[in-house]
Amino acid sequence: MFHVKQKAKALKNTGFQPSFRERRLKERGKESTMKKTKKAGFQTVTNLRIKPFGQLTAKETYEILKARESVFSLEQGFCFQDIDGEDYRSIHCFVEDGGKILAYLRAFYVDEDHTAVKVSRILTVEHGLGLGRQLMEGSLYRIWDRMGCEKFVLHTPENARGFFEKFGFKTVSEVFEEDGVLQVAMELPMEM
Repeated sequence: MFHVKQKAKALKNTGFQPSFRERRLKERGKESTMKKTKKAGFQTVTNLRIKPFGQLTAKETYEILKARESVFSLEQGFCFQDIDGEDYRSIHCFVEDGGKILAYLRAFYVDEDHTAVKVSRILTVEHGLGLGRQLMEGSLYRIWDRMGCEKFVLHTPENARGFFEKFGFKTVSEVFEEDGVLQVAMELPMEM
């Protein structure tokens, strides 16, 4: 299990390229721009970008919105207002390769006293390469370091609960419907 609190210092200067990902990319005839480094018992992505909205380029913004539409609307068939105004106040974390967004999430404060940060719009464009894990491992500490929250919160489809439990998230609600999808609320407490 990945523990943000225990691995935080070691994360700052690590890179990532698992051999599994390399094999999958070679099988698919693609090249990777990631570097291989193993430190502190886990790995992270070197081409992970973390930016507030105001620092995103027009191309990055376009590619992020394109990836979100591709995954949430076209692939998963969700029908909800994706552009909801939260992007302006979010930190955007994404893995890109050659200008294409491969994995993405955003994080923003959910309360006025800045104790909770919501992680949302979590996606991977290509599945089965471990990009979701890499994105979460690479982003959580960096978000916490920048935003100084007491906990992370998220809503996720019920069938994805196990993925987030691997990072220490705990379910804190019954199943509920949001935007036509059965969801659960989850939290990951942090120590300052």
